[in-house]
This record gives sequence, C-alpha cells and structure tokens, in this order.
Amino acid sequence: SPTHRDVPGTPAQAAVPRATIDGSRPAWAVPSNQVNRPATGSLRARVYLAGRDQSGLTAFAAAVSTPGNPLYRHFLTPAQARARFGVSSQEISGVRSWLAGAGLRVTSVTGSGPAGEYLSVLGSLLAAGRAFAVTFGRFRGPDGRQYRAPAQAASVPASLAGSVLSITGLDTAPHLASPADIAAPATT
Repeated sequence: SPTHRDVPGTPAQAAVPRATIDGSRPAWAVPSNQVNRPATGSLRARVYLAGRDQSGLTAFAAAVSTPGNPLYRHFLTPAQARARFGVSSQEISGVRSWLAGAGLRVTSVTGSGPAGEYLSVLGSLLAAGRAFAVTFGRFRGPDGRQYRAPAQAASVPASLAGSVLSITGLDTAPHLASPADIAAPATT
C-alpha cells in the first residue's frame, strides 16, 4: 500500500503532497549500480487501481474461508464483488485525468474484479518522470546487464493514494517469479 510522504521534484511537484508507491523501484536500482549512460525513450506501464475497502475485502476473504465463521463458503458473485469492493468510475476518471495531465496517454482500462483494474499508459520518460516524480537512469541489474529503472520510488499525488495500488513497467528488467516470491502455504 502507498506510503505518504513529500517527494522532491520539480517546483510544481514539491507543492503537491505525494504518496510513495511501495515496490515501484527495484532494489538493485541504487547509486552503486548506476552506469553513466542516460535513460532515454518511452515506456509502457500499468497503473493498478486499489478499489474500495481493501481491509474489508481482506476480512471478507478470511471469513468465507474460515470454517465455523457464519460467512464460511458464502461467496460473492463477480458482480457482487465488483459492486462492494471494485474500482469506481470516479477512481478511474481521477487517475486517468492525472496521468493525461502529466503527458501520458492512457491506452486502455483493463480488468473487472475487485482490485483487478489497471490503466495501461504510454509516454516519454520525461512525462513518466513528471507523473511519478522520478528520474530514470541506467543500472546494472542482478544479472550484470544494464536496465532502465527509476532512481527513486514512484509516487502519486496524495489525493490519489487510496486509488493507486501499484505501478509496473517503469524498469526494463525481465521479471520472473521464483519460489521465494510465493508465500508459504498456511499450516493448520
């Protein structure tokens, strides 16, 4: 979930309180791995939306999965889940407007589940830097190759902190899941 803090940047960005998006800067994108080659070009990214009542969704999922709970196995239909926990059209509109105002083009809105919506965006690194209050650089990744990545964690205007869950596509490194990325199953 986003962490609220002020993020330095351009004077316009400094005037607007921002919320940091956890996990938006790779751990290897640190000064000691930076190479003296500028990051240029454009990017395609996804801005994932949080939806309504994330804590309520978590509690409901636990309740329907816990034997002995009165809600055990009383699942919601997809339509009920969207109505109760899904992304609102106001959230989509607000995030879309902010991205467009920064110079990014929203190419599609995808997904229909609770917390399953994302906006695909396209634009220059300059526009993305403006939108997410980051500077892009070239860094040596864990495999020794060079990749583009943000030098800071991305952030969004604080007014949108509850709407934006995650941002992907800011770096160019391949993302492969490993067994360590998957939580261990619960034991009973």
